Amino acid sequence: MKRNIVTIIMILFVTANSVSQNMISLQHGSVTSLFTAVDSAINHASAGDTIYLPGGVFTIHGYLSKPIHLIGVGHNPTHTNATNYTYLLEFPQKLRP
Repeated sequence: MKRNIVTIIMILFVTANSVSQNMISLQHGSVTSLFTAVDSAINHASAGDTIYLPGGVFTIHGYLSKPIHLIGVGHNPTHTNATNYTYLLEFPQKLRP
């Protein structure tokens, strides 16, 4: 019986990690919107909005023509193991002004 309970708990932990999504949050005043792609969040952002990025690697495919704030995770060493770092890859050269 104990073995069955341990097996069920292990399956729940594995399943929880495999279905979790890292959502990108766009903060516009007091309104928060969630996105799965950084480009979508940038397209919906207005000047002065803040985009919070989860841990992971992100490439922005386009030119940032409006002043927005991009905030990632990984600055606090005690919490980085849980969240991982946020990496923004360099914009493609052909899209730079």
